[in-house]
Amino acid sequence: MAKSKVERQKVYRVNLSKDKLKFEQIKQKSRVRDNTRSKNLKGDSLQKLHIRQKQASKKYRDRLKLERLNNKQSSSYKCCQS
Repeated sequence: MAKSKVERQKVYRVNLSKDKLKFEQIKQKSRVRDNTRSKNLKGDSLQKLHIRQKQASKKYRDRLKLERLNNKQSSSYKCCQS
């Protein structure tokens, strides 16, 4: 039985991650493609992109804050004067 598109893509990504040089080339090509796409945006679509990026940044910062709050290790040491 032939592999589905998903299975072929999964194998391709695994093999691509093994070849570091090709992986970097693919990342560079993707980066250039994304940058040119965002440079050509105008008006409403540009605003949507900015809003989406802003929300992603805020979500990331909130997640970091939450991790810092939850990872506090309790210690008997408070300060040098106690």
